Amino acid sequence: MKISLSVVVLACDEESNLRRCLPALAFADEVVVVNDRSVDSTVAVSETNGARVVSHEMQSFADQRNWAMAEAGLKHSWILQRLVHRDRVEYAPAGHGECVSRADGRFEYLKEPFLHYNFSKGWADWFERHNRYSTREAERILQALPSLDWAGCCSLDPVRRRTALRGLSYRLPARSLLRFIYVYVVRAGFLDGRAGLTYAKLQAMYETMITLKVNEAKL
Repeated sequence: MKISLSVVVLACDEESNLRRCLPALAFADEVVVVNDRSVDSTVAVSETNGARVVSHEMQSFADQRNWAMAEAGLKHSWILQRLVHRDRVEYAPAGHGECVSRADGRFEYLKEPFLHYNFSKGWADWFERHNRYSTREAERILQALPSLDWAGCCSLDPVRRRTALRGLSYRLPARSLLRFIYVYVVRAGFLDGRAGLTYAKLQAMYETMITLKVNEAKL
């Protein structure tokens, strides 16, 4: 029995990851891969594993997700990107990623972890991606620094709380050090040994890249 659910997978040259990802989605009635100008075998791998492929040039993660919900001809109202009802949410850009800008209804939390294999393509790919991501994050800070919303930091609305915490974090000194402490101590990265230490240092490095690009643009 398939679940009446549409799964949306955003992809650009993801043949290696799709070989692992798509078989794990066999429980869903529909899997749609939104392909952004791939030059590898992303399309062939997707179709071989039972996914339907649609093509759309990616401007941002938020735009791509909104386009998929509105234009990809999805069969079902419930969609797994994170799990949302397509008529009740809308995404907006947030740095290199996205946030939910409109949500009609309540939020619930999935108990299963959302696995993200951030290093599946090796170190060179990770650094190349985060160089791009840090540029986008710096541009967002320079264009529209969120106002301080102290009450929002404790809000029960996850969208408002996330926005408020971002606005606060952009104003804090020593952001790279704070990010290291958050990942390694607060989030218990130290329990993962050398891997946890490496990841915490990489997150601190990412914050340093953002800060350097913001300061460079102000010169």
